[in-house]
This record gives sequence, structure tokens and C-alpha cells, in this order.
Amino acid sequence: MGDIMNTPTQGKTGATVPQNDFKPFATNRDANIIGQAEYETLAALGNGFAKGLAKSSELNKVMRQSSSITAALARFAAAKTGEALLDNGDIDSLCRQIETAIGSVSSLLIAEAQGSADALTAHFTPEVKELENGLTVHVRAREKNTGTSPSFNADETGAKPVVKGNNLPLAIGDIAGAGHWLEMQYDEALDKWVLQNPAKGITPQSGVPIGTIEYFAMPTPPAGYLKADGAAVGRQTYPELFETIGTTFGEGDGSTTFNLPDLIDRFAQGSKTPGQKIEAGLPTFQAKLVSRPFGDSVNPGSIWGIGNAAVTKLASGSIILNAGVGSQTSNGDVTTIDASRSNPIYGASNTVQPPALTLLPCIKAFDAATNPGLIDITELANEVATHKHVTETFNDGTNWYRKWSDGWVEQGGTTSGNNTPQINLLVPMQDANYFVTRSIISGYDSNVTSAKTWTAVTTVTATQIGWFSDAANQQSNRWYVSGWAASA
Repeated sequence: MGDIMNTPTQGKTGATVPQNDFKPFATNRDANIIGQAEYETLAALGNGFAKGLAKSSELNKVMRQSSSITAALARFAAAKTGEALLDNGDIDSLCRQIETAIGSVSSLLIAEAQGSADALTAHFTPEVKELENGLTVHVRAREKNTGTSPSFNADETGAKPVVKGNNLPLAIGDIAGAGHWLEMQYDEALDKWVLQNPAKGITPQSGVPIGTIEYFAMPTPPAGYLKADGAAVGRQTYPELFETIGTTFGEGDGSTTFNLPDLIDRFAQGSKTPGQKIEAGLPTFQAKLVSRPFGDSVNPGSIWGIGNAAVTKLASGSIILNAGVGSQTSNGDVTTIDASRSNPIYGASNTVQPPALTLLPCIKAFDAATNPGLIDITELANEVATHKHVTETFNDGTNWYRKWSDGWVEQGGTTSGNNTPQINLLVPMQDANYFVTRSIISGYDSNVTSAKTWTAVTTVTATQIGWFSDAANQQSNRWYVSGWAASA
């Protein structure tokens, strides 16, 4: 009978559970043992049983305590070593098995990766016999992963997919390559290995490179972006952005901050050298005007001082006309015009302002998480489903309804007319036992009948409300109903 009881069995993952000869004693619910409180005050607990005074319930308690801890230790050793724990008097073998079992959980499981880039294997000492939830291993990679769905096989436990974060696929290069130590933890619920230290982090990549400039039609930057307004930001706060643009657009305080590009009130201009600021300006213009010799009111020529323009004749015979748009110089019959002498903006550039539409310039600073690993989306959805909430609404400007997740419904609207209005409810009610109220918007008051069904008396579902009005000038009413809706 003992050999049958000790036959190896199948574990929860299909692995064979080794034979264990050490069994607990007196474990049934109705076992003949004293209680724990009585046992702790037992006189024999310190001195042992005196001759002829031991009760069976006291002895059974002693044997259950010693056999229970022995059985637990034996079960642990058998599971961790994969060897049979035999009651054959071989103390040396038992000591070795216990030491091996303790070593399997107290020391790191470390190995060199074998297999291929996307189908990793490893052999550990002590050997991994069975995958348990939370089991952690450390593996030194040989090459980076080239796909997003690599697998890992610890000893011969079977190839399992490798993911990161909250069951997210790996990015190419998350296993960085030769020498990259991988820390992987087995998740029993997923039946996958979760990479704890992916080289590219656990945030899904957006596909937009850090440092990209984009324009948006709203006043606030979207997640992952900062206003491109020249502000100084922390180098450690945005390390990826600092690595990308450095101090191209300003050194900040020179040690802890750096400046963002400043595109407020500026146009972006293509250049082989980013970061140069080009100030606003207009091109100057110059011209020559051929005229008749300088004249005056008696002997008029082609150059006159008009309005408030000041005309000055130089000793050399030239004249200067200082007008609102510039200065003109004439030496006899030639006048030159230079707009830059009127305003320094002329000549400061070789272009002019084109028509424009203002948008918010932003720079990509980091990848915003769209499904953070700390949030269980399924669990969150299930939790929300247990709370009462609105599931459907309708409003056409005259009538409306609002359905709730627990079957409650509210509905209402306005109506006009005299005598006996009848309202067909937008949502059928469970029965006639619901709340109804009515108020007059205009006209004279009337008598409201109780909430009722205007269909046949055998109808289970209440579909109408109505009231009688004896006011000839009564024009419109507002009504409201709430209660349990009829089953769909």
C-alpha cells in the first residue's frame, strides 16, 4: 500500500512530482489531539512525559507537530531537486537534497544565453525543473533581438514568449546585444517571461523621433510635447531630448538646463546649421531720377520741395530732399534714392513677410505612455462595469431620456394642446408603478391624473401617461417620468 501511495504524480504544469515518503501524522479534522492552547501549557512540554502519565491526545499532538514540519521540508526538497525523498535511513542523501533545495531559491539563477537571437535558451545550476509564478532568472545575451516576439526556454520547461511591461511586445533591440544582462520573471497568468530591463524601456514607441518640431491647432501641447518657446528645461528631466539637440538652441544655466527652440513669432527656415536666429528685415532699394536742373518758384525745375519736405542746396551744387520715404540727392539733373536712410528695417533682410496663419509650435520631448504597465485595463473595465453609470441618452430638443446601467430610466419632454393629452413614453416602463410629475409652462392649471397605462389593462409594460385639462387656454406642459425600464 505504501508503494502505491508514493508513486510519482503530475504537477500543475505537467511536470512529474517526485516520490516523498515523509507524511504528516494525525491531520484529519477529528484527529485525537489536544488544542494548541492546552499544548502550550502542558507540563511535559519542558520535561517530557513521565512514566505512565502520557495521554494519547498529547502524544498525537507531539507527533503531528514533528511530522508536519518534516513533511513540508521533504515536499520542498523533492520539488526543488526533482529527486525522491526516501525514508530509508540515508541521512547524508537527505542533507544533500535539502542543501540543494535551499540553494535553488537563495542563489541567483544565472546562465549564458544559447539558441538564436529570437529563440533564446539557457541551462541553469541548479536546474529549473518547473516554472513557478514569480521565478526570476538572469541571462547574458549573445546578440540583440531582431523581432518583436522572441521566446525563451529555461532548461527544458518549454519555450515561452518574452514580453515587457503589461504584456507589451518587445521593440527590436530591447535585448541590446552581446553582454546585455537580461532579468526575466515568469508570469503564470500570462504564461510568458516578462523582461524587466528592456533596453528601450516599457513605453510603446510613438514612431515620432525625439526632437521633431510639429505645429498644432490647440493652445496646449499634446502628451509628449513641449512648447517650442525658447524656455530653459532640465537636462535630467528630458534626457532624451537633451541628448538629441544638446545646447544648439541655448545652454540654459550652463550645467543643469538647456533651451528649447524658440519659434514663437518666428518662421522656421531650412538650413544646414540648425539654431541660427535670423532677425526680421526688408530689402533696401536705391534708384536714380533724371531731372531738369534745380529750380525754384521763379525758375522751376523738376525737383520741388512739396508739402513739409525740406529741400537743402549744398555748396557743391547738389541738393537733398528729405521726404517721408527717404532722402534724394540731386547734382544738377540726377537724383538718387536710398530707403535705408529713412528706416533701418530697409536693408536688414532680402525678403518680406508672406501671408501667415499662426499655430502652436512644439517639440517632441518624450514618448507618452498610452497603456502604462501599472494599469490593468481589463480589471479597470470590469471595475467600472460594477458601478452605476449612464449607458444611453437621447434628446431631440422636445423629448429626452437617460438610461442607467442598473435598469433605471429617466425621461421627459414638453407637449402642447388642450383637453386630454396622451404621451407615448419614449422608453417603455416595467409596469405602472413609477414616478411622474407635470408642470404647466403656459396657460391655466389643470388636474393631473395619476401615472397610468393607457393601453389595455392586461398590458404588463406601461407605455403612456396622460392627464385631463379643463382649461381652454392651457397651451403647453413639461412632463418627467422615472422608474424601472421594461426588460429588453
